[in-house]
Amino acid sequence: MNITLTAEVISLLIVAFFTGIALGALAALLSKRTKGIGWWPFIVALALLAIALFFIPSVFERLALFALVAVTMAYAIFTYQQMRASREMISEVKEQRLATLQPIVIVKAYQKPMAGEPVTSVLRSEYFSHFVVWNAGSGPAIEIEMVLLDNNLDSKQAHRETFLRSGEEYRFTPELASYAEGKYYIVCQYKRVVSPTAEEVWDQTWLPFNLSKASKEGEVYAAPGELEFKFGRLKKDKVDAFTSKPE
Repeated sequence: MNITLTAEVISLLIVAFFTGIALGALAALLSKRTKGIGWWPFIVALALLAIALFFIPSVFERLALFALVAVTMAYAIFTYQQMRASREMISEVKEQRLATLQPIVIVKAYQKPMAGEPVTSVLRSEYFSHFVVWNAGSGPAIEIEMVLLDNNLDSKQAHRETFLRSGEEYRFTPELASYAEGKYYIVCQYKRVVSPTAEEVWDQTWLPFNLSKASKEGEVYAAPGELEFKFGRLKKDKVDAFTSKPE
């Protein structure tokens, strides 16, 4: 078949070629190959060029309209995916920067050492001594509240510190001997300095423990359980530590 390369034919071939490029790019985008589109656009472009040679010039207007729609769709999808990727990257960077500023509060129960023996673990024969609240994070724990709760989650004793620096610890010594045996909690809650929302956000550390009386008067045993961390609590959901003035 002889084809005269008139201006109309050349225009049609150009339209077919770029339509193929657009369709190939669109196929690559839809298959999530945004980082490696490869040879798909050129393969589709060559296929459309071959088809165009058989239909010159009867469907030129249709090809032109189709090319415009295909290019517009490819551009819109590519732009949307680039914007979404940028938002996700910004969000990840923001979360990483916030994480480097957040405190992580650890609570540990200490026992009284037995005479002549070092403390190597929490044993039944060791009397309770005190709790240590330690900031293991990289940022300060602001408005930190340390609360002793009973099994009904009622506040028994509480103490507030303005802040606890990174690496700093506080010795929390509630009078456990004055309470009945049972399950209790030490809760440490502190305000986030930087929050992704406008609302006031608090983080919490919970240490459950079982309290039992010792045969020696005035001494008790405290068997701690596993620490539990609760992040991102709203102010209305925090523990009501102080029913009156703080200690």
